Amino acid sequence: LTCDSPLDTSVKATLVEETFKLLMLRKGDRLKERGRAKEQFQRRLASKGAAPLEEDDEAEQMAERERRRRERLDHEDEVLQSGKFLRVYPCDDPEKMALYQEILDCAAVDCSTALFTAASVQKQR
Repeated sequence: LTCDSPLDTSVKATLVEETFKLLMLRKGDRLKERGRAKEQFQRRLASKGAAPLEEDDEAEQMAERERRRRERLDHEDEVLQSGKFLRVYPCDDPEKMALYQEILDCAAVDCSTALFTAASVQKQR
């Protein structure tokens, strides 16, 4: 994001700032997330061989995921009302959603093919 003029700087700085707001990114989040990831890893190591999750635990996790998804969508809606962003995906238009899904499916196939090819090349070395 090089900036060749004051206008360029202003536009790009605003874009980055508003994007961080939309994504709910704050200073220190990366370090907190690393700490959480380490804790989860340690818990998984400690529970290795433990009984699988109970149905209640699975239901609780699904409810938590849904709560977080709803919270994220509410936040996005709030930011979108400022008029600085436009929601493109997901949308209410079935034709556009079908197109988006086709693009995602193609990307998934391309990525898995690329990963498979890269793994094959690594094995040959």
